[in-house]
Amino acid sequence: MDNYQNYKTWLEGVNAVGNQPKQTEQEKEAQLQSDMRIKGYITSALDDSVLSKMIGLSLISNGIIPEGLAKLYFINRFMEKK
Repeated sequence: MDNYQNYKTWLEGVNAVGNQPKQTEQEKEAQLQSDMRIKGYITSALDDSVLSKMIGLSLISNGIIPEGLAKLYFINRFMEKK
């Protein structure tokens, strides 16, 4: 129980609003540019049909997306492509 209390206290300190690291405007801008590059990479990767299928199959095989839901999605997608 003592370990849980220590962990809870530590976690509250880490998640505290006032505990955020101070960033300069230059650091914020660099982080924003990095985030936009990552977002662009993910967006372009998901537009690629082969890669998006691989990601989808990975999500299904790892149990992140239920198989039944995935089947409904693929059936709906094939019906739209008439």
